Amino acid sequence: MAKDTPQEFHTLKEFTDELDLLFRDDVALRKLLQKARNWCIRNNRAGDEEEVLQEAVMRVMKSEITGTRQWPKGVALIDFLSGVMRSIASERPRIGFRKNTDKDMEAAKDIASSCNQEGQLFEKEFMARFMALFEGDDDAQLYLLALEEGQSKSEIMTGLDWNEREYNTVVQRVKRTRNAHPEMKEMLDGEG
Repeated sequence: MAKDTPQEFHTLKEFTDELDLLFRDDVALRKLLQKARNWCIRNNRAGDEEEVLQEAVMRVMKSEITGTRQWPKGVALIDFLSGVMRSIASERPRIGFRKNTDKDMEAAKDIASSCNQEGQLFEKEFMARFMALFEGDDDAQLYLLALEEGQSKSEIMTGLDWNEREYNTVVQRVKRTRNAHPEMKEMLDGEG
């Protein structure tokens, strides 16, 4: 087995520079957060997507010392971080990783049981399940995220640099998928 050479992996500086660019690009950042959300939902960790993303970045940065999570050359940063996040989301929650668990279990239970929190959690889980129907269709996922944020048609078209035809094409794909899943259609209240 050949020993890994430094040329096979990006340096920490290359990683932080690319990460900085990624965080400045709203569309790319939304894609990354959606991937985190999808991995969290699949592993019953809805609402943890930002923590999972932060943990992924920290593990890659620590790899300068440990060498365990190095970013291979030739792999897109979003795809690499998605793999790290998948790994993190599938781990059993560790003490201190999730908010409030080791500090105040009773307070965490009270928060989780409140109606408002449950409604928000259900909404996040539903949206993530719906978004999973569009895995691999980045345009549809970005459109749905923009809708979720309350953006108008013109804001979506401007923000995603789409013309009228591109916008209508994505909307039609979303509607066809929604119509193919009646259980989702009933819950969407006519979005799209």
